[in-house]
Amino acid sequence: MTTKEALAALIGQPQAELEAEPPCRLEFNEKGWIAADHNLFHWADERLNYDKKMDRAFERFSRRSGDWLVNDMKAFALKASGKKRLDAAACYTGSCDSMLSHNIHFFTFERGCEEYVILQVERPSGRMSGAAVFQTGADWSIYDFATGSIAAQDDGEPGQTLLWGGEVEPRLSRWRTENGGHTWHWDNDSVETEVSNLDRFTISKLEEHRGDREHIFVDPDGVGYCPILGEPLNLWYY
Repeated sequence: MTTKEALAALIGQPQAELEAEPPCRLEFNEKGWIAADHNLFHWADERLNYDKKMDRAFERFSRRSGDWLVNDMKAFALKASGKKRLDAAACYTGSCDSMLSHNIHFFTFERGCEEYVILQVERPSGRMSGAAVFQTGADWSIYDFATGSIAAQDDGEPGQTLLWGGEVEPRLSRWRTENGGHTWHWDNDSVETEVSNLDRFTISKLEEHRGDREHIFVDPDGVGYCPILGEPLNLWYY
């Protein structure tokens, strides 16, 4: 079983259907709110690697136990880590700020030099899935579920020229959240703006407001444009 197959099984949707979905969703409402989330399938695929050997060990452990699955998850993490206490408590994203399209419940533990996560997914029905064991990647953390950035980039200052064959440096506008998208604060010193929070700009459907430093223009396709640079805004994991 691959990582994508394991994630699709937990989410409860066909893998092909999940792969066709965009990695992120970013929507702007005329009332001023910003809806943004990370697609769990793509987000987790960037961070996790399915571990067949460890997952099979967990399945055998859980069958012998006969206890509630959540208790088995914790007990297996303790046994596999060889510790009396886990370094991190169980995490359920439904009880904290999160940008994920689905809530997840997980335990993390270390064994040797590797870090693992036992993961469950809350499905739209409200029921939790079964659990599977993954190795965590070295680059991105599974605990970064409340972070993201909305950014736009252009081709550089109009008329800008550099000596000695240098290239024009693109300008970047970026707003960042660390609380699940409740607030988006300015996160770039290279471009000046008097408004620090993205949600303080007015949403507009008038193209004349594109890049006027007062409005987020939203086109008929629902694409929002940076109020500073006038370029399309995109949602990123960081």
